[in-house]
Amino acid sequence: MKINIDKFIFSFFIYGVIFFPGMLMLLYDNLGSNYYGIIVIVSLVIVFKFIFNHNELFIAKKTFSSIFIIAGLIGFHLFIAVNLFELEKEENIFKILLSLLSLVAIFIACIFSINSLLKIDDNAFLNIVNNIFNILLLVGIYSSVMMVLGGKTDKRMLFFTEPSHYALIVTIFYAYKIAIKKTNIIYCLPLFIIALCIQNLSLIIGVTFAISINFLRLRTLLLIPLILVPLYTIAINVISQDRLDYYFQRLNISENSTNTSTLTLMSGYEQAYLALKDSYGFGFGLQRMGYPNNRGSFVDIIGLLRDGNTDSNLHDGGLFISKLTVEFGVLGVGFFLYVTMLGVKNINTRCLKSKFFSMVLVMSLMYFLLRGSGYFTPSAILIFMSIVFIKAHRIKNMESE
Repeated sequence: MKINIDKFIFSFFIYGVIFFPGMLMLLYDNLGSNYYGIIVIVSLVIVFKFIFNHNELFIAKKTFSSIFIIAGLIGFHLFIAVNLFELEKEENIFKILLSLLSLVAIFIACIFSINSLLKIDDNAFLNIVNNIFNILLLVGIYSSVMMVLGGKTDKRMLFFTEPSHYALIVTIFYAYKIAIKKTNIIYCLPLFIIALCIQNLSLIIGVTFAISINFLRLRTLLLIPLILVPLYTIAINVISQDRLDYYFQRLNISENSTNTSTLTLMSGYEQAYLALKDSYGFGFGLQRMGYPNNRGSFVDIIGLLRDGNTDSNLHDGGLFISKLTVEFGVLGVGFFLYVTMLGVKNINTRCLKSKFFSMVLVMSLMYFLLRGSGYFTPSAILIFMSIVFIKAHRIKNMESE
């Protein structure tokens, strides 16, 4: 049987960036980052393209130029930032430049995989997306059962180091499932149950957000309470007080909170504000968060709760908008607004592929504003892929007219 190379390359890339980095981190505890898993997948996609599809390695001159112009601007911004705000002793300029080269490689891999996707029919694409969602659902169910039965003492979820990372991905696919068929809203039931079992507020927020953006009309939005109220009633009566206390603590957004996840969120916004003020809106440069920037007062509170340890989320701020703002200032905020507008602008398209990637960008509001961890994560790669696809699809449509 002849293998469809384009389907293989796209499938390998999207499956790989979603499942492999977390699995690698769980197998090797000392890694501490998704970076290594992402780079392995990116490298293999580029190699596969050279081996199996070398006749189609062509990248449009405009696209190729855009990648290196953006990389050059990031490098130039870094050069100015380093001169304005000197490198700390702990900083390594070569490591920063390696990150920049890695981002270039990621965008090249995104272009190769998207070029392959454009040659795949809609049915094949839907099969890939549905299979990923089904796997994610099974991962959630398995982890929930193990946690409820006492078989798991931590919150790691097979391919995800923590439930919030799982929530960021599964809610994208859930939102898309509703977008293509409204009756798929029913999947909120197992997802809410999973969220309650694994104690994850991000998943509850993500599922609710996915439903909301697909049912923006008032009459259909009224259905949400009809679903949430019974679930809430069941939760109050079935779930232990200790588990419920977790949610009450997460919702306490103040300096008096004792939940370090909530404090990390507030710290991220505080660091973004301080960076804008201290750098006059310029930012401190690529991969420099956690070094020259003022970390603020919430970090001190976190340190008190963690026996003096303030290293958690040192270099990402706990949310993507914080990292972007600290490192790129107003340009980082501009990127966030651009991604949001790009997603909203294309969300009502009839093209199944465009709808998926538009949904990725809209749902990425959670990654930007609630729970993000840098440029080398599954969520970030999906954002980059979405930008590349929407631009490539638009160019393809213009050429066909």
